[in-house]
Amino acid sequence: MFRIDITIREDDWLKHPAERWNAGLEKAGINFRQGLQRRHYPPAPAASRYVRTYMTADKANFKITEPGKVMEFGSVSYLQFLLVPTSTVAHWAGTKDKLVELMQSGFKNGVATYHGGGA
Repeated sequence: MFRIDITIREDDWLKHPAERWNAGLEKAGINFRQGLQRRHYPPAPAASRYVRTYMTADKANFKITEPGKVMEFGSVSYLQFLLVPTSTVAHWAGTKDKLVELMQSGFKNGVATYHGGGA
């Protein structure tokens, strides 16, 4: 017969789950906002007569509405039409996928690098 004693301690990554999730939401929101900045706009089509207002970038933001659980993010009302491009905004194709990837990586990074919380 032999005996093993195991001491299980709560690792840091298990502590403060709501705050950790909040850190992820915060980074996801920041990445969303940065992903819509002017420098990331796709080039305007050569034949386009549309003058850009840059409102998509200027209005891009997020708000954590339920700490540790829910975040709202958005921009101008027509953002949804840019992210699901038709022939008139085909140059925005792929932007939705890039934003989703940026938000996912931001969330993962925020959760993984969270340092804080009380005892």
